[in-house]
Amino acid sequence: MLGMRGNFMSQTRTIELTEVAYNALLHRAIAEGKTIDALIVNSFVSPVVFSEEELQAADERLFAFSGAVNSGDPNSCDNERIDADLARAYGDDHASLYKPIR
Repeated sequence: MLGMRGNFMSQTRTIELTEVAYNALLHRAIAEGKTIDALIVNSFVSPVVFSEEELQAADERLFAFSGAVNSGDPNSCDNERIDADLARAYGDDHASLYKPIR
C-alpha cells in the first residue's frame, strides 16, 4: 500500500444520514478534534505504519547514495556559494537564451 503523501484528486459526494447518525459522528469528531469528513475518510483509509526494521532498511538504502556523486569540485557543498549561484540564476531573466522569432 502506498504512503499517504501528496495531493490526491478529490470528488464531492453527498450522503444522507439520519439525525442520530449525524449527531454521533459530530460528537465523535469534536471529541477527536477532527472534522466529520476527516473522521469518515480516516475510518476507511488507514495510514501506513512501518516497523523499526523497515525504517532502518529504508534509511540504509537511502544512505547508500551518500557520496555517490563526485562533482570534482571540493567546494560544491558550500551553502553560501550555492545560495549565491541560486540568487544569480533567479535574478537573471535568461533573455540571452531566447532567440527572436522571425
